[in-house]
Amino acid sequence: MQAGQYLQSLLGYWWPFCRIMAVFSLAPMFSHKSLSIRARVLLAMALTVVLTAALPPTAPIDPLSMKGILTALEQIAMGLLLGVALMLVFTVFTLIGDIVSTQLGLSMAVFNDPMNGVSSASIVYQLYFILLALLFFATDGHLVIVTIIYQSFIFWPIGSGIHFDGLQTIAMSLSWVISAALLIALPIVFCMTLV
Repeated sequence: MQAGQYLQSLLGYWWPFCRIMAVFSLAPMFSHKSLSIRARVLLAMALTVVLTAALPPTAPIDPLSMKGILTALEQIAMGLLLGVALMLVFTVFTLIGDIVSTQLGLSMAVFNDPMNGVSSASIVYQLYFILLALLFFATDGHLVIVTIIYQSFIFWPIGSGIHFDGLQTIAMSLSWVISAALLIALPIVFCMTLV
């Protein structure tokens, strides 16, 4: 094989890597500060190698052309959109932790929480976050995120562009993202109601 053929085969991995890395920059548990950037990149690379083998081949796109740059930005935008939807699930529960601590009168019992980017977090908030993290892994939330990432490549193929023919297409796309976030949230909500 020549160098050009190697470059084309590597480009098949570049586009999924852009989307997966964007998801990992915002998705719950993958974007936590205790997981280093190097570990996130390695995890995204490993997941890219596994998922790219299952994806249909894409048309060759020159990465340095305008179409290649727009394709990379498109993949990053789709990954960030998916990551924000998944992050909203955890944000709701951390907000609930703050509200519960205020209602119980424990809002004065705070500590420094640099891991979550909060200068002072309540004890109940931290308890909710730890409980939510345990439930997330116990209900295989991390595997659901990987499944959602794979399905996003089926729903929004690489190089398809962001073509919205009307409001109905936008609504269908956003409904898929929200249903993916609910797929993660429902087992956790059920477990939290039992506790």
